[in-house]
Amino acid sequence: GSPRFRRHADPQGSLVIQGQKPLSGPDRRPSLDVDYHQRVYDRNGVNADAYGGLNVRPGQPAQP
Repeated sequence: GSPRFRRHADPQGSLVIQGQKPLSGPDRRPSLDVDYHQRVYDRNGVNADAYGGLNVRPGQPAQP
């Protein structure tokens, strides 16, 4: 899911957390996580924090 995944990462990392819920899978999750970190880090280093928080706190979105 590169096209739809990119769409969520475009606006903000917070939205990605929700989009990953339905896509959460044992086969796609690891792949998406890596891509998510790279995309977010490239746009905003601060948002990169969401990458780790996503796994630790999926209910709490990253703060801008």
